[in-house]
Amino acid sequence: AVKQDYDLIVLSATNMYNLIAARETIKAIRESNRNLKIYGAGRGINYHYEKLDLDGVLSTKEDIVTLLKKEGITCSHLK
Repeated sequence: AVKQDYDLIVLSATNMYNLIAARETIKAIRESNRNLKIYGAGRGINYHYEKLDLDGVLSTKEDIVTLLKKEGITCSHLK
């Protein structure tokens, strides 16, 4: 068994042709861990996020910083 010690993941899809795979990946993650938060990023997801079962979309650096602060996650790149 794999130890899961994370609270969220971010999937990115720039090309909208990858949205089918993203949808299948999200579904598989939800089936294995309903509590894991899933965020999307990338042009393909940003334009079609409403078709995906996401907890949110990250479009800008400010979105990322806000999410990290909200979740209490520190990142060396933000210092």
